[in-house]
Amino acid sequence: MPELRKLARLGRGYESAQHVYGRCLIETGQRDEGLRWVSQAADAGLADAQATHLQFYLDDGPSYMPHETAAMWLYLYQSNPLRLSIGAQNRLDEATIATLRQRIPRTDYLAGIGRARNWTPTFANQGTHSTP
Repeated sequence: MPELRKLARLGRGYESAQHVYGRCLIETGQRDEGLRWVSQAADAGLADAQATHLQFYLDDGPSYMPHETAAMWLYLYQSNPLRLSIGAQNRLDEATIATLRQRIPRTDYLAGIGRARNWTPTFANQGTHSTP
């Protein structure tokens, strides 16, 4: 984990390391800090990190994030050009996507799509995310 943390702290271009480091933190009981790293990677457009958000939404529902936010991440995940690249592995299968879609009320889904259409990625600069 110390090596992952070094890579994650490098910022833009190291979103995969940020995501994996965040997941490691979550698995070792440091959920809040881990979710900050996952969010940073998702905000930069990493499809795997967006899928992680959606998986937590499936597990925890609106206590994890509002339906509208889940709809935004679902739309962004489904339309993510990197996820659609040849050879890219999809983290969420069609059945999971259908389950997500069913759990989000229609009005929240449409509002989430609106947010997603206005979304732009944000990238961390080197050393901008501090950890203990």
